[in-house]
Amino acid sequence: MRFDRFLFSALLAASLGMETPAYAEFFLKGYGFLLPNVVLTSDGVESFSQPNSSAYTAAVNPVFSKTRRDSTLSWQAAQSRVGLKVSDPGIGVDGVLEFDFIDFTKASPTTAANPRVRRAFVKWQSESGWSYQLGQDWDLVSSTIPFTYNFVGHYFESGDIGFMRMQFIGQKRHGDWESSFALGMITQNSASGPSGVELGEWPTLAFRQTYLGIEGTKIGTSLLVASLRPSATDSFRIFGGAFALTGEGKISETSWISKVYAGQNTSNLGMLGLAFGDRQHPRTREAGFYLSLKHPVNESTRIFGGVGGAFVLNPSDMSSSYKYDTGKPVLGSTGPGIERNLTARIGVDHDLAKGLVAFSELAYLDTRHHLASTEDGTNPARSAWVLNSGVMLNF
Repeated sequence: MRFDRFLFSALLAASLGMETPAYAEFFLKGYGFLLPNVVLTSDGVESFSQPNSSAYTAAVNPVFSKTRRDSTLSWQAAQSRVGLKVSDPGIGVDGVLEFDFIDFTKASPTTAANPRVRRAFVKWQSESGWSYQLGQDWDLVSSTIPFTYNFVGHYFESGDIGFMRMQFIGQKRHGDWESSFALGMITQNSASGPSGVELGEWPTLAFRQTYLGIEGTKIGTSLLVASLRPSATDSFRIFGGAFALTGEGKISETSWISKVYAGQNTSNLGMLGLAFGDRQHPRTREAGFYLSLKHPVNESTRIFGGVGGAFVLNPSDMSSSYKYDTGKPVLGSTGPGIERNLTARIGVDHDLAKGLVAFSELAYLDTRHHLASTEDGTNPARSAWVLNSGVMLNF
């Protein structure tokens, strides 16, 4: 599909007595995938602290699931994704608008699912070799994507770090290296009024350096830092950020992707880590890693899997994820409240037809939550098996 602006430009030029300008044409291209799947769990799981399996990231907090055998069965399509790319090669301008349908507060939404904006940015390639981008896109520390069909959850909170951010990015390739920098929003604010996110005034600052000198291999180092206000009613500031080493490549026929990171107060920055800081706990630190592998069995079938883990280094200086309201626990705004979280997975996928893949993936989640002192006697550790099976149609 294309937008031809020639007619409008010609009419405008004629009315002004000017020559008709020669504009390039913008081209539109749709992309995405449909992902209907079935999720079976042996015990309770949670998706970014919400006690459901829509994008499972950890075993459930025992405060929200008192029994040891909360096995569940859910049918999902919310991780399906659709996007639109706009490009004009003649002037070096591109744009992306991308949606999925995840809402972590809805366990099995079906027709109650709503579109969620994932990426929305404009990018311009200058003659100097620098490209500039403004809008919503992945953090610079989120440069790798592991092999899994739990695309939204994958190894977040168990070895991966970084997420979507409104930001301005500059990037340039020079020889075997690619350099990037970014200024961004502290995190999202879905309330109607300003919070410490806006009142803090200062943006995040990020850098990334990637080595591309070996064909098929990327080795990178990245850093994101920020000074932020954790509260709208208190001018007190804390420091947050993360440093990451990333790599991806192939050894013989086996593809590998890996990340190692360390950070402080990453949850305050929307980076989907474990550490949350406030006036009482201003320096909550964490570290994590993951390794993800994929190996072809034949031309149509592949096996994949991996391991990952994230750990709060000073768990005594952190907050639980919940508070009590009229005697019942409810999620607060103090981060995921997880002291450590381990994930292991193995799966297989098979090409059924062009663009159509069937998959089945088994994951093991082992999580230790940080409980309030009122939960004496409750075991903070939970584990669960998750079987995720379905089909994916790419377009």
